[in-house]
Amino acid sequence: MDSFIEEIRVIPSVKRYQFTIICLFIAASSLIAQVGNTGQAGGRNAPQTFVDTGPDTTIYNYYNRYTPDEIQIYNDTLLHRIDNYNPALKEWDEHLTLGNLGSSATPMRYEVQKGLGIRYGYDQFDLYNYTLDSIKIFKLNRPLNNLYFSPFLGQDNFLVKALFAREFSDGISLFLDYKRYNQVGTYNNQATQTTNLSSTILLEKEKLKGIYTLLVNTNNEENNGGITADSLFRFSNFRRRVNFPIVLNGADTRKESYTFAFLNRYILTDKDKLDTELMHELVWERGAYRSSDVNVATDTDSLFYTDFLVDGRGLRHAIDYGTLSNEFGVKLASTDILKIRLGLIHKYHTINFFQTDERFNELILKGALSTEYKGISLKGNGELGLLDLAGDFDVDGKMNFDNKNLKLSAGLRFYRYTPNLKADRTFINEVELWNNDFSKPLGTAISGRITVPKLRLKAEFKQIVENNTIYWDSLFIPRQLDEVLTVSQLNVKQSLKLGPWHLDHALLLQGISSDSISLPNFHLTQNTYLQFKLFDKKLEAQLGAEAIYFSDYNSKSYLPLTGTFGNTQNRIDNYPILNAYINFKIEQFNFFFRFENINSLWEIFPYYHLDRYPQYDNNFRIGVRWILTD
Repeated sequence: MDSFIEEIRVIPSVKRYQFTIICLFIAASSLIAQVGNTGQAGGRNAPQTFVDTGPDTTIYNYYNRYTPDEIQIYNDTLLHRIDNYNPALKEWDEHLTLGNLGSSATPMRYEVQKGLGIRYGYDQFDLYNYTLDSIKIFKLNRPLNNLYFSPFLGQDNFLVKALFAREFSDGISLFLDYKRYNQVGTYNNQATQTTNLSSTILLEKEKLKGIYTLLVNTNNEENNGGITADSLFRFSNFRRRVNFPIVLNGADTRKESYTFAFLNRYILTDKDKLDTELMHELVWERGAYRSSDVNVATDTDSLFYTDFLVDGRGLRHAIDYGTLSNEFGVKLASTDILKIRLGLIHKYHTINFFQTDERFNELILKGALSTEYKGISLKGNGELGLLDLAGDFDVDGKMNFDNKNLKLSAGLRFYRYTPNLKADRTFINEVELWNNDFSKPLGTAISGRITVPKLRLKAEFKQIVENNTIYWDSLFIPRQLDEVLTVSQLNVKQSLKLGPWHLDHALLLQGISSDSISLPNFHLTQNTYLQFKLFDKKLEAQLGAEAIYFSDYNSKSYLPLTGTFGNTQNRIDNYPILNAYINFKIEQFNFFFRFENINSLWEIFPYYHLDRYPQYDNNFRIGVRWILTD
């Protein structure tokens, strides 16, 4: 079929990337065999010897790739809520999904684009994928192997994760992070398959620190367009959801990306009062988005696709892209009194829309300044776009106050950025549907945060005022607001504890001035559990229940052909979902039992995030996590 021609064309390319991955693993394995795990104690770059120091002295710390000064504790070794397997439920980052693990998702909060740069606009799988910003560089005194497996509704539905981190002699470390979602789902034609791989080698040699990373993200999703007969939920003979009629029968989507990144830092001076560093990063990314529907002959398909139905024999939408990025930077620091970072990034984009090729050159000037004195810190970051980003800027500043009893933060941000390419220009079957010349969004964001450790309280307020906001209407066509958009957000999180009893709250309040931006204005998660130890404190357990609720709102819907969430006038009713769970931990072995959407046992109609896409009925999930330290 024509819709698969593009898929077939890229198979050799995909195999080349797979061959590269295999070569990298072979090289890493060879490296392990050569260096072994012996060495002598010494200074920062001396060979290291791994000694079993016992669980009480195990150190698992990490820092993110671009923030080496911000050391964090790796908390995945703890018991707390290991049953939280779904990234769409992460507190303060909740997403609306199509009802299946790994399915297309959109943030529940209104978000402003982070940073400058050419964006493609196919971000419905970003929730699951690895990015260079998310890479963890570990500092540890013993090897770490973190294995996680959770099946669901039979062997065709599962989640598996594996993390390996180890420091070797000669300043070499290896970090591998693998994740796989495989979900057939409850309804016809909604299967998802997501594979993520991060492979990083850290080289620390005298004044040189190198971080060399390979990222692979592939997202596959069958698209059914939603169910068409809500009334069938009333009849028990349709309890098996596989029998429900759906809109689309031949639609599917694939997104893939392969990233090679080489980051080198060279320390010029490393003294108590002066720290000077040069940085260079080379990044090559290759990716593609493919979506097709080989069966569009029915009236239902015609009503669903409307103006996108440019060919009754089948529809296809595709984009290939490649990006080469070069960044140069310098860091100047005088203890904590003053830190300055300056950088210059050039990116060259090659993009193919069917038979149309486009190229973009972006140049970004970056600067950062921070100072700290007696618990008060000031931080400022700025980016200025040049060449094809001329006129873009992103400037933000934060002031922080921090002591053991109170943490305060206030921020101010100004931004202007280029709209993404999907909103600018889109082709279906080589037919150009639109070619826009939108004005660039321009806005201001004011934020504040307060943390009171003794009260276990954290609250954040944000006010966004934006001009030229771009949104997608009910026909999945990009539009630009002709009014000023105002968004107010309040996030509150509090944890109460009385002996073994815990009660956690996470609240979102969101006010949006325009009906064209359709999102819930209220979301609440309440979690209560007992945490205790048994059998001479060998077994640690959590026994709890969770309630999730958000207010009714004019729902969004989803067009898989372009990966777009558009507005509707269909109201999604509020629906409190109840979950129960039991988590256990025996030394480094964890396992859980999770009972989801218990109230659907007596509710006739299902729970929705988005129009026509039901969430799961009541179900039972188990999972294990095993942390191997040697």
